[in-house]
Amino acid sequence: MDKLNDYEIDSILENLQYDDVNSWEQTRLKIYSTAQMMSKKQLTPQDLMKFPWEEKEEEHKTSITNEEIEDLEKKARTIQKKVYGK
Repeated sequence: MDKLNDYEIDSILENLQYDDVNSWEQTRLKIYSTAQMMSKKQLTPQDLMKFPWEEKEEEHKTSITNEEIEDLEKKARTIQKKVYGK
């Protein structure tokens, strides 16, 4: 940590809550497999446990149009010409 910049430390601290995501996902899958064997209803893992990071993923889901993609490609080419002179 002695060689990290301030912005790197901030990023680490902001994402520290995601450190155990894999463990929680494994736990949920174990619970799901047990619950599904005992249930007549078709379940999903999200039916049993919903995690905060999944809600954030849903909030950030957006769609992008082909026109927006073309605009971004034009901007990228403009930046590339300025930087590399090509």
